[in-house]
Amino acid sequence: MIFLNKVDIMKKYPHVKSVFEAILPLLFLLTSCSYKELLNKANLKNPEVEVEKVRFSGLSFDSVNLLFDLKIKNPNGIGVNLAGFDYDFQINDNSFVSGRQENGLKIVAGGENVIGLPVTLKFKELFQTYKTLRDQDSLAYKLACSFSFDLPVFGAVKVPVSKSGMLPVLKLPSVSLAGVKLNKLSFSGADMKLQVKLKNDNPFKLFVGKFKYEFAGNSKNWISGVNEKSMTVGGKGESIIEIPVSLNFLQAGRSVYQLLTGDRNLNYKLLGSVDFSTSLPIIGEVKLLFDQSGQVKIR
Repeated sequence: MIFLNKVDIMKKYPHVKSVFEAILPLLFLLTSCSYKELLNKANLKNPEVEVEKVRFSGLSFDSVNLLFDLKIKNPNGIGVNLAGFDYDFQINDNSFVSGRQENGLKIVAGGENVIGLPVTLKFKELFQTYKTLRDQDSLAYKLACSFSFDLPVFGAVKVPVSKSGMLPVLKLPSVSLAGVKLNKLSFSGADMKLQVKLKNDNPFKLFVGKFKYEFAGNSKNWISGVNEKSMTVGGKGESIIEIPVSLNFLQAGRSVYQLLTGDRNLNYKLLGSVDFSTSLPIIGEVKLLFDQSGQVKIR
């Protein structure tokens, strides 16, 4: 068995000398410096990450869709690899959606890349989790991310980034029967008005268009139709739609006359739909279906 010393190795394998001379300073650095000192002496910097933009990709009374543009910049003269990133979307300082994305992205030397992170929030789930949100017009959010990069020689590096802001809380308007008003009563029939209330719990305006309705009293159809008169419901406001009703007792039955002249409540069913838009252009046209029943006193 033949043993070669360092001098013999250098003479027999001259290329080893250059490799040894190249890595010797690095080995010295690895054993004598902190991580930050190593980066400085090796002229390497951590990749930079920022939330460049937050966009609404969709907004409705069901959900809000956000798209976060995460910009990554590599300030180094060599390429770096993004292994992936963890994200935590918080509502009022509480974690609501979290996960990890495995990207396997390579950022070239001096290059930039933008990654899109979509987040969808369902208002129904939000209201079930945070019951106090029903009384709020907006909520506070925070997106916290931790990006994992692979740097040559130095290995895994984590870079944090976060973004905070406010989001609107949308609540569907409500449709209800406010009352039934008796205008005229005779032996042959009656003229009444249904008073239907539209309530808006949002801070923005509603522009009401077509209003389709069907109304039944004591299990008998009284009236159906369409009201196409436009109206505006202010923010945090309500408006009344009046629907005229004319009943013929020969058709409606004598029991209706007894009901109107007595002191009993009317069992009713009100259903239909209302088309409206809002003062927020991003929401677009909305069709709200309603179906309710109960008792009402005719006055």
